[in-house]
Amino acid sequence: MLPLIDVLLVLLVFFMLVNARVRQAIPLQVPPTDVGGGRNQIVLDLPADRGFTINGQPVLDSQLETVLGAIFGNRPTKLLFVKVSGNRTYQEVVTAVDRAPGCWNRGDRTGSPELTGFRPSL
Repeated sequence: MLPLIDVLLVLLVFFMLVNARVRQAIPLQVPPTDVGGGRNQIVLDLPADRGFTINGQPVLDSQLETVLGAIFGNRPTKLLFVKVSGNRTYQEVVTAVDRAPGCWNRGDRTGSPELTGFRPSL
């Protein structure tokens, strides 16, 4: 009869080998790489000074919807990246995304945008 410790050692080695061969994947959302230097990406930045910038160009609060509507009007891919300063609140981010009329599904605001990678300040 085999000692129990030998059986446990064999099982331990077996599970270690099986576990080492199993490949684990972590689901991530990564922006697509662009060979042209990111010219096709639209980035809405909410900096610490309470303003807005789109691809580095300052935009007045009263003109945000108009500018975003003009940008996304004829684009086949309606994709908006949002970059947020650490002291902005979650409500400010949601309001800014809600004001982007061309980013919604079918342009009629029936979809729900997904905010990823943002931690609201408490």
